[in-house]
Amino acid sequence: MTPEMLRTTRDIDDVRILSPQGDETARIVFKLVLFFEGGNTLEGQLNALTALADLAEDVAPHLAFMQCAGDTARPEQFDLIAFRQRSEQAIRKRHTAGLSASGIDLGLFGAEFRPPNNTGVTPFGGSVIAGGGLEGTADISVLEFSTSLFWDAQTMFRRHAERARKAASTLRASFGMAGFALQYDRIYASTAGTYPYLARFPGLHCGLDDRFAAELSVRRQRANRYFSLNWLTLLSDDLLAELVPAEQLQQHLGDSIPISRFDGGIIIQAGQHPQLGDVNQGLILQDYRAVNAAIRNLRFESYIVPVLDAPEPLDALEATLEWVRRYD
Repeated sequence: MTPEMLRTTRDIDDVRILSPQGDETARIVFKLVLFFEGGNTLEGQLNALTALADLAEDVAPHLAFMQCAGDTARPEQFDLIAFRQRSEQAIRKRHTAGLSASGIDLGLFGAEFRPPNNTGVTPFGGSVIAGGGLEGTADISVLEFSTSLFWDAQTMFRRHAERARKAASTLRASFGMAGFALQYDRIYASTAGTYPYLARFPGLHCGLDDRFAAELSVRRQRANRYFSLNWLTLLSDDLLAELVPAEQLQQHLGDSIPISRFDGGIIIQAGQHPQLGDVNQGLILQDYRAVNAAIRNLRFESYIVPVLDAPEPLDALEATLEWVRRYD
C-alpha cells in the first residue's frame, strides 16, 4: 500500500464510534465471518475450535482473555494451549453425555476487554456460536474473528486472505466474507450510533451475523443463501453449483477479481485490497458491484425480523433490505 493509503488505514483504525449518550459502541476492524453446517456434531465443533484457535495463534500477543467451551465457562486470562485442550475436553465430554444439541460458545478477547463486567470493544478477538438447528430449519453456525485494520495493511492484507482460506477449509464453510466491518462489544453488543456509518460506507460489513443466522435458520431448511459480500466472498461448491462453474464465473468477472479455492469452495477477491467506498463522495465500489451482480441470485432476502437497528423514523426492515441490496 502507498504511504497515503497506510495513513488513511491508521486513521480509520483510530475511529471510535459513539452512542448518542457518548459511550463507545463499535470500532472499524478487519473481520472474517464464516457460516458452516454441522455445528451440533462432534466433528463440526472440534473443527470450529481448531479454526478459531489457529486464527488466534497469529495474533496471540494481542489477546488477553478467553472463554472456553463448557456450561460454566467464564472469561479468564488467555492461554492458547489451555484454550485448545480444555475446550476439546469439554466438547468431547458433552458428546459422550449426549448434550451436543445445546451447542457450544467460544470466545477470545483483546486487551480492551474488561472483566469482571465483561465489557469493551476490542479490535482483536473472535468467537464461535455452534449448534444444530431445530428440526425443519437450517443448520447454521457462525465463526468470526477480527483484527485491527493496520495489523495486516502493510502486506496488502495477504495474511488475512490466507487465514480466511485456512479457516474456511477447516470448517468446510458454506459461505462467508472478509473485509472492513464493525466490531461491537462481543458480550454486550450495542449498535447505537452505527447506522450512519453503514448507510455511508457500503464496504463496511454490519457485523450482525448472529441475527442473520437466526433469520436464515427459521426461513429455510438449508443454509444455502449468503448474507452479504465483501472484499473476500466465500462460496461452497454446493452453492456455486447453483450458479456457473468457477472457470466461467472467472471469465465473467475478469482479471481484477481473481477467484481462488479453499477446501470445499471458492474465494472471490474484489480488487487488490478491501475498500470502504463513500456514498457522500460518490465513491462506488465497482469490483464489489461486479461480484454482487454475478452471485446475487444466492442472496438471502426473506427477512421478517430486521437485522439492522435503524433509528426512527426509518423502518428497520426496509433499512435491512436496502443494506443487503446496496450493491445492486
